[in-house]
Amino acid sequence: MKRLFIVFAIINLLAGCVQSPSNIGQFSATPVKNHDLVIYTCTGTQEKFIDYRPVLDNLQMMPRSVTVMDVGANWVATWDGGKLESPMMFKDVIGKIDGNVNTTTGERYYRINKTVNDSPTYSFSDVNPYTGEGKGMTFFRCSSGFIGEVPTPITIVPLEENK
Repeated sequence: MKRLFIVFAIINLLAGCVQSPSNIGQFSATPVKNHDLVIYTCTGTQEKFIDYRPVLDNLQMMPRSVTVMDVGANWVATWDGGKLESPMMFKDVIGKIDGNVNTTTGERYYRINKTVNDSPTYSFSDVNPYTGEGKGMTFFRCSSGFIGEVPTPITIVPLEENK
């Protein structure tokens, strides 16, 4: 009986790996419910990826210069010269990450709920799963409220010895 249970568990795991992708993505079919609008001021990063690795000399930091408006079911991030809007978010199995993966374009949107500083972290990526090229953005160290003053984004340049 124990062997039969193990065989059944392995078959279920393998069947889950070969299921065809859907427009819902890699999350459950349970959408995240709307809540009252929360406005955060966040630090943002923007990076370019080549061969699945970030290009360090292209990393751009935007310290405390991103406004994220979160209504639960989706979020909108705005910064000087840019805007990013997530589609409807879906829950993961354990409730720590909400997200949406577009299986046609490869775009991925995430909200990591309640991080170390008790505020969410937001992320976007359009890295091509076949070539490893694309871009990504992360909005972290968020605090409630509007931006007091907009700092100039800085570019981090790696030392020659680290290239």
